[in-house]
Amino acid sequence: MVTLSFKADADAFVLPPKLAFSPTLSQYQNLLANWPFVTFYRNSLIIVVGALLISTALAIPLAYSLARFRWRHKRDISFFVLSQLMLPPEGIVVPIYLMFQRFTLLGTLWAPMLIYIVFALPFITWIMKGFFESAPVEIEEAALVDGASRYEVVWRIVLPLALGSLTSTVMLAAITLWNEFFFAFVLTNVDTYTAPVAILGLWTQYQVYWGQIAAAGVLVSLPIVGFGLIVQRHLVRGLTLGAVK
Repeated sequence: MVTLSFKADADAFVLPPKLAFSPTLSQYQNLLANWPFVTFYRNSLIIVVGALLISTALAIPLAYSLARFRWRHKRDISFFVLSQLMLPPEGIVVPIYLMFQRFTLLGTLWAPMLIYIVFALPFITWIMKGFFESAPVEIEEAALVDGASRYEVVWRIVLPLALGSLTSTVMLAAITLWNEFFFAFVLTNVDTYTAPVAILGLWTQYQVYWGQIAAAGVLVSLPIVGFGLIVQRHLVRGLTLGAVK
């Protein structure tokens, strides 16, 4: 995909394939000049980042309460959270489409963002619940004895301990949401397409722009690759840093 994105159309499908060729940026230039790909790219960033922020903010207190507190119907709530991961997208797309149509959300950025929150929230909650249950509760009890409030325990002790697991969990959720196609295709229109949906527009009834599709694929892959490289050093470091402090 990367090499194809730097080839001219004349070199892209030569047989036998050219291993040595003159790199060119013509595919990227044509993609950005003839197709509003930057707008679709921005849509993806807004939708995915917004969904991840909201999902993480809701999932952490929910996962912590399920792991640490005893309250009525906790097991039922835990199973309900897990059951959301079992739903096939094709089975719920029609009622979701009708509901969003009734609330005039079709064709807006809110439609896929709300669906992505529904997807990411149970995933992050379930993974973080397992981590909180396995984390040593004695550290939290010691902080409570020293006079810390429950909020201070979560903010200053639990979250630093959970940084590694939270980072890896959010990254897995980000990969899933960033590459999601089905709901983004159904719930958006030409003004609110996400980047994966926009790539489909390069496959027309008259011609398939393979070079531009490869260039778009490279651009879509860059945020996830970059995010993975940035947070890589935090994955293991976050597991022990809070306890050592």
